[in-house]
Amino acid sequence: MTSITIIGPCYNESDNIDEFVSRITNILEKLNLEYIILLVDDGSKDNTWGKILEHCEKNSKIHGIKFTRNFGHQSAIMAGIKFSNSDYVFFSDVDLQDPPELLEKMYQKITKNNLHVVFGKRIHNNENFFKKYSSILFYKFFNSLSNIKINEQTSDFVLINKKVLTELKKNKDRDIFLRGLIPWFGFKSDFI
Repeated sequence: MTSITIIGPCYNESDNIDEFVSRITNILEKLNLEYIILLVDDGSKDNTWGKILEHCEKNSKIHGIKFTRNFGHQSAIMAGIKFSNSDYVFFSDVDLQDPPELLEKMYQKITKNNLHVVFGKRIHNNENFFKKYSSILFYKFFNSLSNIKINEQTSDFVLINKKVLTELKKNKDRDIFLRGLIPWFGFKSDFI
């Protein structure tokens, strides 16, 4: 059976974990995939870890990783990557800004089109003016300096296959930027 690992970085997400787990498990069961959900507590100050433990007790396919302090979003995703060993890996923030249900379309796209990566791309977002335009400026600046182009409006809402996972696991850098590193590998990719 095809396997998938869901990596959900969490920082003060105690209010969102229940809904995230419910929605993502519904999709995984619909897709009939063997799954593991890794919820990574990135030094939360609320009851995030308590909520993660509740889900671990209810469902043996859910596991938690707890950081001693806040190491950052990319470190949380990389911790999940280090523990992953499945056919596919899906990164999704637990804050539900990106709908977990899109995993179904991403999975269909990656399998039908023989892709290695499918990125989620935001068409519209609810960010404030400063955040939206500072993000646009960052990507324009980054892309002007780099041979590897990163598409604007992408996030760490990504589905990768085992080949990409293997390459990510080889990475020894402590400070990484996944939105830049994954395109740099040059694997066949697309967006939804």
